[in-house]
Amino acid sequence: MRTLLVVAHPDPDALIHGLADRFASRVKALGGEVDVLDLHKDGFDPVVSADEYALWREHKVPDKIAACQQRLMAADNLVLAWPVWWATPPAMLQGWLQRVMTNGFAFSFDENGAHGLLSHKTGLLVNVGSPNSASLSAQYLEPIQGVLKYCGVTTLKTCVNWGIYPGADAERVSAALVAAEKFAEEFA
Repeated sequence: MRTLLVVAHPDPDALIHGLADRFASRVKALGGEVDVLDLHKDGFDPVVSADEYALWREHKVPDKIAACQQRLMAADNLVLAWPVWWATPPAMLQGWLQRVMTNGFAFSFDENGAHGLLSHKTGLLVNVGSPNSASLSAQYLEPIQGVLKYCGVTTLKTCVNWGIYPGADAERVSAALVAAEKFAEEFA
C-alpha cells in the first residue's frame, strides 16, 4: 500500500512534523510506502489565480497541480497532517485541497448532481490545542471530512491529539507520538 502524506506546517521542528515522521516510519516498517508532501518545504502556493480559475472551466490545471494530482492517483491512501489554527486547518492545506481537488479530477457533475471520483482510504492526523469535546470535534473536523466525502472518499480515519499546543507537557507529547505510530497501522 502506498500513502500520500500531506503535511501543513511551516516549522519543520513543529510537533505535527514529528507525528508525520513517526507515522511514515511506522508505515514503512510495516511494509508500506509513503510519499511525503511537505507543502511549505515544497513551496506550494495555496492561492488560486484568475488564470488558474479560468482553466478550471476547461477541466485543466497548471502543471504543478497536475503533478500533485498524479502523486495522489499513484497512492492508495491519503493522510492529511495539520494543526488546528483558529478552528481551521492552515491556509496552506485549505489551498491545497481547493487547487488539487478539482472538478473532473476529484468530483464531477451531471444532471443528478455531484459525484465523487476518489476512492482512497483517507486519514486525518491532527493536533488541537483545545481539550476534547464533541462539539469541537464537529467544528474542527467536519469541514475537511465533508470535502473529502464530496470527493468520493468513504473510508475516513482520524487521529486527533487534543490538548496539544506549544509547551504542552512531555507526557502529552509522548502520547501523541505513540498515537501517530498506532494510527499508521491503519495504512500499512
